[in-house]
Amino acid sequence: MSSLKLTLVTILLMAIILNVLWFSPKQAMATEVDHDHSGLKKRLPPQLNDFFTCKRPCTSDSDCSDCWTCCRCANDYDTLGQLVGHICQVF
Repeated sequence: MSSLKLTLVTILLMAIILNVLWFSPKQAMATEVDHDHSGLKKRLPPQLNDFFTCKRPCTSDSDCSDCWTCCRCANDYDTLGQLVGHICQVF
């Protein structure tokens, strides 16, 4: 019976110690952290943003370069067939 009590007391003390250590406030100090994310953007794959590049106004093909499908700057015509400007299109 006393060994059972000793085991229970030991388990209870271990649980209390682990909880105190686990939930104690933790602080980390970082020095000289580089916050320049420009290189990260260059390494990311292109985003699937067809809704943002298709039919977007442009002046040259380089304005549509951040696309997957609408990568060409082409003439835009209204319903009457009159030229109204240039937009990013598929073909």
